[in-house]
Amino acid sequence: MWFRRISHLKDWRGCRSSDTKRKTALCNDVRLRDGEDGLSLYRVQGYTDARRVAALYRMVNRPDPGRLDYLVIPDDLLNEFQVLPCPYAEMPSVLRDIHHEIKGWTVDDAAHLVEKLISHAAAATDDAKPWDKLTEADLLTIVPGLLRDHPELLDFLDGRWIELIRGT
Repeated sequence: MWFRRISHLKDWRGCRSSDTKRKTALCNDVRLRDGEDGLSLYRVQGYTDARRVAALYRMVNRPDPGRLDYLVIPDDLLNEFQVLPCPYAEMPSVLRDIHHEIKGWTVDDAAHLVEKLISHAAAATDDAKPWDKLTEADLLTIVPGLLRDHPELLDFLDGRWIELIRGT
């Protein structure tokens, strides 16, 4: 399975294949972002691990513990693509070791993946939907254990994270 941050979970919920305008907006979540030359994904071992990676991602990439919406993409939805390890030196090892990319990703690939995710969601139970969220309360529960297990994360934190950690 694969983790990918998205902009707005509400856009994904209830989307149908016939909703062309909404699907076009969803493509923004699986298109290349500025500075990317491949679609950025993180390898996860299931939904629980996706929550852990979502917390790690939020800690390292955002200055505060606000909400984070994300996709959990089953392996079979990416079978036709070559997902390659792509460790970035500037990431903490816990994320660097699981970071991958799909090089050569196109707008058509994004549209195709959105279609596959919508179909997958229609057939999935609530606890196996390909999207989820972490709230600030979730993060504040998860983070102490992550810091205990990976003290090197402190080197990557700034903003409100530092204030919260000092207050604990």
